[in-house]
Amino acid sequence: MSGIMGRALALFFLLSLLLIGVLAAFLPADEEASGRRAFSADADGRHPAYLLLVSLGFRPERWTDAPGRLPAGAHLLLLPAAPPPPLGLADAPAGDPAATGSRRRRDPLHYRRFLEEGGALLSGLDEGRREFLADELFLAGVADLAVESSPAPDEAPARAVLATGEEIPLAPDLAERFAPATISSDFEVLAADEEGRPLAVERPVGRGRLVLLASDALLGRDEIGRAGHALLLVRLVEELAPGGRILFDDYALGDWRPDSPLALALAPGARAFTLHLLLLGLLAVWGAARPFPFPRDPEPLALVSPLTRVRAWAATLVRLRRWNLLGTLLVEGARRRPAGLAAARLDRAVASEEDLERLGRELARLEARSALPAPPRPEIAWKKRLLR
Repeated sequence: MSGIMGRALALFFLLSLLLIGVLAAFLPADEEASGRRAFSADADGRHPAYLLLVSLGFRPERWTDAPGRLPAGAHLLLLPAAPPPPLGLADAPAGDPAATGSRRRRDPLHYRRFLEEGGALLSGLDEGRREFLADELFLAGVADLAVESSPAPDEAPARAVLATGEEIPLAPDLAERFAPATISSDFEVLAADEEGRPLAVERPVGRGRLVLLASDALLGRDEIGRAGHALLLVRLVEELAPGGRILFDDYALGDWRPDSPLALALAPGARAFTLHLLLLGLLAVWGAARPFPFPRDPEPLALVSPLTRVRAWAATLVRLRRWNLLGTLLVEGARRRPAGLAAARLDRAVASEEDLERLGRELARLEARSALPAPPRPEIAWKKRLLR
């Protein structure tokens, strides 16, 4: 590829790379974390819990990507709130959990896909998350769960009894419990207080597990350090994510990260087009880089008149004031003419421009004299008359 088209494609390719770099440089920066976010230091922020897991050798992560990119397998996702509905997404048919195969990466049904592929979802049960789990993920039995408050804050500290038999002390004002009468047979009690009132319940969803806490306030900054709340969190993590990733879902709080230009270009739907465009751009750059003559370049010397070269050489010698060399060249040129100047005495020294001028006039006079026609010889004239 060459010519104007090749240079135009090369310019387009380079401008595209420049545009991608500018867009990447002007992406909005993350705002200061607040609320229940993983890096928030507010009263209900999860940063102390995040640091606790880090100090114990776990590798928690802050998740800000779309639900469609949630990993498959035995990973744990901590859901702090109901995720906002994505713009422009049509409502799924009521009662149709089909679609966990949605191609929209921000489709909330990907949370159910995450569960069915082996993930564990840990969440509190407030009104927003209840509606999300029951109405958008179509998880049966969640809507019937009821949370009641007991015991009173002035009573003695309660204890959480795990399914393994381990007892963990709880703060007395952590009063939320599940009402036993509202727990269906789909759920199993994962932790309960000493009176048998459930604190955490779970149910299987595909190959994964949905774990609900009567209150996830114990994960906040002001609660994680009280009584045995930190130990309860560690036991839940050990149970739900043995060796898997631990994700603090900040996407559900609105901290979604827009796709970078590179991610959009390499998305499955556009990858083939991007690679073809990249190959075309590389070919255009390679074609434009091929050497070719520029209009301002001088013509090759082989195409220039010999007289022009001689005059240029003579002008250079004049600027250098090489009079003797000019005289020698002038004499040599005169002797090579077929006019018979070889016998003339022209071996004089030329030391100045005046000497060169005199030598030139003498050579001109000799050339003019030698150019006159010679008288015909008698025998030649006789032969010409005889041959007529």
